[in-house]
Amino acid sequence: MPTTHNNKAIDTAIEMVAKDHVREDRLDEGVLNMVEMAARCYDPCLSCATHALGKMPLEVILYDQDGKVLDSIRRA
Repeated sequence: MPTTHNNKAIDTAIEMVAKDHVREDRLDEGVLNMVEMAARCYDPCLSCATHALGKMPLEVILYDQDGKVLDSIRRA
């Protein structure tokens, strides 16, 4: 249940990552790493999985204000 209880904090942290690390409508590996770190800070189940750091399957999709996809990046 930690994920459920901390969902708002996780969302806020990921929003802050986006504001700080997305530049010129482009995504890079660094954004994936920062999103993963933000989620792990608030989810003790993920934080215990330190041996898997950098290996979390993750996809980030960047949309414009009209819902058009500007960029995406994925780690399987």
